[in-house]
Amino acid sequence: LMKTNDLKHKEGRYYTIGAQYSLLLASKSIAENDNQVYNHINIAVTQAVRGADMMPNDVFANEVAGFVYESGWKYLPGEVLNEARKYYKKASELEPNNPSFYVSLGRIDLIEMQSIKALDDESVKRKKNLAKNARELFSVAESKLTLVDEYAPVYYYLATASEFLG
Repeated sequence: LMKTNDLKHKEGRYYTIGAQYSLLLASKSIAENDNQVYNHINIAVTQAVRGADMMPNDVFANEVAGFVYESGWKYLPGEVLNEARKYYKKASELEPNNPSFYVSLGRIDLIEMQSIKALDDESVKRKKNLAKNARELFSVAESKLTLVDEYAPVYYYLATASEFLG
């Protein structure tokens, strides 16, 4: 796959697919408890970003980049959840009636909320703000559903955020 990327360096889809494959290898590494997970995730990020950069108006490329950052947040340094947000937001701008991007954006807020371990007043306030924002995003996702949609994650995450807020 890497050789194909070198030969076809002008086609972003190769990088997007390569990112998915690298993320699959990272999942396998996690399951097998080997130390290659960081390598696979870093490759996935590099490829996903390259694919999204080459195809900035491609919904799928932006969704994959967001998903790679979201999936690798425990293994990557820095503000990776903000990177995930950036790509999911771009995908939602490109395809504004797709509820899954709003679910993904809300899920990022829940991940960040759950990663805050401190119990001081400022941390609790931050967690509540994240939960409120997540609930709003899930409500937007719900409003994008049509009568034929059966998208259970919207209702699951909406209930999760609402439960936290009481």
